[in-house]
Amino acid sequence: MLLTPLARTLAFASRNTARQFSRTVLASNEIFRQFFDDEANFGKSELRPKKRPGRAWSEDELRLKSNLDLHKLWYVCLKERNMLMTMRNAYVEHARSMPNPERIDRVNETMKNIQTVVHERNDAFYRLETGESADPPTRTVTSFMGFTYKKQAEEHLEPPNETNKEYEVPYLDGDAYMMQKLWNEKEFMKERDRKDIANHRKVVTDEMRRFRKGGPRGNTMELNVKQSGIVDRLVFSTNFKIKNRCLRRTVERYLRDDLSCGLHSCKLCAPLALNNLGSKPNSDENTIVPGNHALIVDTEVFIRFIDIFDSDLFKNVIITQNVWEYIKQKSIATYKKLNKFVYEDKDPRFSVFMSEFHHKTFVRQEEGLSDSLRREKVLYVCANYLKDHWAKYNVVPVILCAEDDVLARLKGNYELSFTVRQYVEGMQSPKKRDLLDSMAAYDSSSAGGKIIYENYLSHDEITQGIAKGIIKKGTFSVSRENYREAYVLVDPSTMTSWFIQGLNCNRAIDGDVVAVQLLPEEEWTLPEKKVCLRDVEDLEMKADDEAEEEATEDETPKAKRAKIAPIPTAKVVGIMKRNWRPYCGIIMRSQLKNARRHLFCPSDRLIPRIRIETEQVDILESQRIVVSIDQWPRDSRYPLGHYVRALGKIGDREIENEVLLLEHDIPHAPFSDAVMECLPGEDWQPDLQPPRVDLRHLTICSVDPLGCTDIDDALHCRPLDNGFLEVGVHIADVTHFVRSGTAIDEEAASRGTTVYLCDRRIDMLPALLSSNLCSLRGGEERYAFSVIWTMTSDAEILDTKYHKSLICSKAALTYEQAQEFIDDQNLVRFRYFRDTMPLLYLYNVQNDDVTIGLRGLMKLSKILNKRRTANGALTLASSEIRFDMDWETRTPKAVQEKKHLDTHSMVEEFMLLANISVAEKILAEYPDCAILRRHPVPTEASYKPLVELGAAGVSAVYFILTRLSPNTGAEAVVMCLRDAAAVSHYLSGLGRNVAERVTGGW
Repeated sequence: MLLTPLARTLAFASRNTARQFSRTVLASNEIFRQFFDDEANFGKSELRPKKRPGRAWSEDELRLKSNLDLHKLWYVCLKERNMLMTMRNAYVEHARSMPNPERIDRVNETMKNIQTVVHERNDAFYRLETGESADPPTRTVTSFMGFTYKKQAEEHLEPPNETNKEYEVPYLDGDAYMMQKLWNEKEFMKERDRKDIANHRKVVTDEMRRFRKGGPRGNTMELNVKQSGIVDRLVFSTNFKIKNRCLRRTVERYLRDDLSCGLHSCKLCAPLALNNLGSKPNSDENTIVPGNHALIVDTEVFIRFIDIFDSDLFKNVIITQNVWEYIKQKSIATYKKLNKFVYEDKDPRFSVFMSEFHHKTFVRQEEGLSDSLRREKVLYVCANYLKDHWAKYNVVPVILCAEDDVLARLKGNYELSFTVRQYVEGMQSPKKRDLLDSMAAYDSSSAGGKIIYENYLSHDEITQGIAKGIIKKGTFSVSRENYREAYVLVDPSTMTSWFIQGLNCNRAIDGDVVAVQLLPEEEWTLPEKKVCLRDVEDLEMKADDEAEEEATEDETPKAKRAKIAPIPTAKVVGIMKRNWRPYCGIIMRSQLKNARRHLFCPSDRLIPRIRIETEQVDILESQRIVVSIDQWPRDSRYPLGHYVRALGKIGDREIENEVLLLEHDIPHAPFSDAVMECLPGEDWQPDLQPPRVDLRHLTICSVDPLGCTDIDDALHCRPLDNGFLEVGVHIADVTHFVRSGTAIDEEAASRGTTVYLCDRRIDMLPALLSSNLCSLRGGEERYAFSVIWTMTSDAEILDTKYHKSLICSKAALTYEQAQEFIDDQNLVRFRYFRDTMPLLYLYNVQNDDVTIGLRGLMKLSKILNKRRTANGALTLASSEIRFDMDWETRTPKAVQEKKHLDTHSMVEEFMLLANISVAEKILAEYPDCAILRRHPVPTEASYKPLVELGAAGVSAVYFILTRLSPNTGAEAVVMCLRDAAAVSHYLSGLGRNVAERVTGGW
């Protein structure tokens, strides 16, 4: 074929271009190679130890490459990463470590840099075309499934001969994305189930065919299943209905023969599990059961009398599996206690027998056999099996039940069956009296059996009533002035409460969460205008004769007798959550001769008296005891309870302190060994480590009450060379010793604070920390947190610094000593220099740096207090009462009101200023997550007690308070209190106490 000269020229040029392009590609491939392997490894079959594979491409290197090279490099990296990930999985499967896992990170870094460079080029190209600085526009498309997508060009736009590929990017719609994900998962699960069914059909055995047809299976179980301890397989089907659909649930259960009986001496079961039964013999501890025995206990015994099992008189207790599961469903409190016995404390007195999986004790659910009868049958089936199993060990099982009718049925199938009362009465220990007293509550009832209280509504009725709004839920609060009256706060937003009185309280106890229903308006009433306390009633009442009580307690005041309109009155129709707990108090002896039932008077006046049954009234009458409530039947005037334990003699100081701590639920047990192990040695000495700042050169002192040993704050004030003042607050650094998550941290969190009694205190932290290492004692170096201000003489803050510091307090003063130092005018003279700030000059050798600092702090604190009061601060601090103690006998001699000194306000002002400064710093550094305490604005309804107080005494106060709104805030309250103070000092103090409750402690 002949070509023209022009054609020959073009063909030659194209052939040279192709050759050059080929050489360029080969050269570029050689260049790529160095980034995936070191040059020293080229052509080698093994890698050199010191020559680790390659490095990642940097962005600067990639910017010098063409788009075509970037395109090739991207797919080279993609293939390389897939290969490396395959290698890693292979190493993991063979439990070996990958020798060079860093190659994956380097490839990922290269791919990330390629994306960055490509995005830069696309962005630059788009800016040149449109003059804008944004990503190329996208278009919205809808798939065949109805999902919305965004389509945009993600590939580089050069070279022009490369086709730009568009990728589908899901539209940023969370619901659509989740719907697509769930749809894909559903399709995958369908396909997986289809394959499983197909595979399952291929391996159907003769055993499965016979089972499906309902024919005999025969002994065709696999050998490995038999060797594992399984002797039988049962299948149960249950029909039930959900949303008008009839469904069938099939449960498969395997019965075994390798489950332990739990007996300590059983050699057959010894290899199977840890056996505890029989480790504590009880052959001679009960007269009705001969020899060693184990106790199989019924559910009702555990639910009713769980407290008696705290006693060591109950040994070798067996909990069958069906009893365990039933208690877990019906009584969570009992279940938690049993779980604590068996698994948490690992008490050897208890053992769980897996009766539902043992092939000789499993009982089928037969037609006509109720759940309760099946549980009884499991008890005597287990007892008969264990009796034969333990025949050569001289141990017999004994069944304990709660009711006589249950005992009659059990006796017909197993002779050694008793009620728990019979078993306790047969004990030979004198402690059995305490157990009988604990069980006596369920034998008590009112004298005539008359129904006193209404029955509670069911849970469904209460739920429906709450939904309709006719029933409200709230906390039952007994009035402190009249124990027959109570209130339930039904709407916290408006402070709306419903009044409840007399029998309408319906067995509710203070603190219970109750469901209440409003009475008809004609039955509304008013609170009685008299004080009615249990403590001042006649204590010599007859516990077995309640006729007189009914006459007094059932009297309900009529609203028609009052001129004031009645208030909304309600009744309790259900208990949502009980607030029962162990109560401390005294026993009130019945006046009937040889009476066993007596009334218990709790120390908390808001709790009703509790009827208990005991034969030890002669011993317990003079002691403080603890009683728990068991139930409150409808025919009983009082709740029924049982005696738990005795604390000690009435009037003993230690016993009364114990009662005080128990009633307020204050942890006061000694610190555990785990907590004490968190403490440093007693010879520990602080050292200065960055970033802690050395402030030992400053004249720092502390001001605290007399006898204070846990000194947690200190102050200092000194003049600077530039004419300003440096003021600091130093707080003990407890976090250095109490690390998060440690045993001492958890113990401090549970205690919450240090509790002070008149003769002792309950520390939140061990004394080594609270009174020594974390106490800023005088003359000793301690760690602290410091806030230091630079101030003018007018208390204007110029600069604030925050430090972890090491300080050395120069003096640990009491409030009285500090006040004397400040008030002694012979120690110092003030001289004014250039009409600016007062400078302190030494005119007497008695004048020292501590005194100078205290006087500077006092002057500044008064300026700060005046400024804070002018800004609307409200002082609601009530008077403090202190005990004058005789520390030799540790008894209080007198009670006196704490005298207020200026040094109290001085310390208070600077502690408040430090809190403000730290809060501002936290808010500035962590604006999104700072937690700052804020008192809510009181509602108008909460001002009602203050309004009534003003109406009772001062007309001007009443005029202001009746027009008070939450927006007026503290200013109006201050005006009221000042007006009241001008009329009566007593009214002012009373007003402050009421105002503090109203405002919630502003």
